[in-house]
Order: sequence, then C-alpha cells, then structure tokens
Amino acid sequence: MCEALKMIQERVESSSCDVDPKFLELAKSLGIKSPIICDIGSRDASEGIFLLGQLGGARLHVFEPNPASAARCRENLAPLQAEYGVDKIAFSQVAASDRNGSAAFYPVNLDRSENKDIGCSSLFRINPKYTKRRGHIAQEEIVVETITLDSYFTDRQPPDILWIDVEGAELKVLHGAASILKNVKLIHVEVSFRAMHVGKPLFWEVDSYLRQCAFRFVFLVETSPFRGFLYRHKLLPNLPWHVNAVYVQNR
Repeated sequence: MCEALKMIQERVESSSCDVDPKFLELAKSLGIKSPIICDIGSRDASEGIFLLGQLGGARLHVFEPNPASAARCRENLAPLQAEYGVDKIAFSQVAASDRNGSAAFYPVNLDRSENKDIGCSSLFRINPKYTKRRGHIAQEEIVVETITLDSYFTDRQPPDILWIDVEGAELKVLHGAASILKNVKLIHVEVSFRAMHVGKPLFWEVDSYLRQCAFRFVFLVETSPFRGFLYRHKLLPNLPWHVNAVYVQNR
C-alpha cells in the first residue's frame, strides 16, 4: 500500500468512516479481485477510500453533489489522485440519478440548523416529523447536475460494488443503473422504514426493485437477524427512520 493510501486510511479510520466489519467480511468472501467501487452520495469519500484499501480495489468512483461535501471529498481524494491518477480515483460533483441533466438539491444550511447533520442534504426536502425531536434542519435550494450511472459508465469498466447513501434518491440511482447492475456483485444502501425525506421510497420499494434486478437481500447492518425480520415484516410499532441494507447479486 502506498504512503498516500496509508495516510488517508489512517485518517478515515479515525473519523467518520462507517464500514461495518460484517460487510467487509462479506465483500472479501465474494472473491472479487481488484473490485471497482462506487461511493455514491459521499459526504467525505471516507467509506470509498476505506473499501479501496481494504479490498485492494482497482478503481474508486465518488459522486457528491453538495458543494460543501464535495470540498471534503476533494481534500481527502487529492493525495490518492496525485499518486494513482484521476482515472483510478475519480470524483464527480454530480448527483447520480435516473436522468442526465439538472435538478433541485437541498443542502443543509449549517448556520441556520439546530441539527447540523450535513448528511441530510438531499434531492428531497427533509420530513418535519423526522426533525421534530432531533432539532430543526434548514435546507437551501440549489441546482445540481445529475447523471445516470449507465451513462457515466458507457466508456468505463462497470463497478463491482455500490455504496449508496443518497437520502431518498435510492430508486433514482438504481433506475439510472439498469444496465450496469448486471455487473454489480454487492450493494450497500441506506434505506428507510419511515420517510426521513418527503417522497423518499421506503425499504420495501427498494427491496422489491433490487429483487427484480436479481439481487438477494442479505442483512441489515448493525441489526440482529431477529430484529431485522421484525422491521421488514412491520411487526414493531416504531420502525427505524433509516438503516443500511446489504444485497448480493443472485445470478
């Protein structure tokens, strides 16, 4: 591992990187040699960088439309791009979606928000019910460029692993990736059992679409199998707002 990657790995491991060991173990067990990794909706590129190092990735593609988060991504990725080049470590300040063009985007205004979770920035507006007990979140409205993963990878080698954290745009990302999903082996996606954002698809919609695309549900991250079963079958009165779900290709 080069010094630049070692340095960044140490930084992300001690900061906001949130890769569950169980997911990492599963990724290694699939035997994907030199995987191509997509970090989609990456507030600082930390998860993508971590996976790149831990899995011996061949390439990393990072997508983040929020200008403030994009600046963090560029900062973290710069040493790796200097070492490996922008072809291997690629960053795009765009929103992965279901069409190419532009769309309204709602970044969190940290100065006007009680809850300063910049990760709530989204193509969707925040649900007031979510923030009722978590502190007010003020969102601005800007216009960002959108792109489908299918068009992005038209002249690139398709990815093996998708790490998706897009606060409501999960189905937009997946609908725009209909072709490349045939090559994807592993997906980590944040899902909601109650809508954090207005119009956000819930777990069951995302799950149904991925099953149609020949993916198999494996587990909910940091959730026991029993509790995950209760969530998925709506057997608890208070379902979680968000949790991460893992899928593997079932072909």
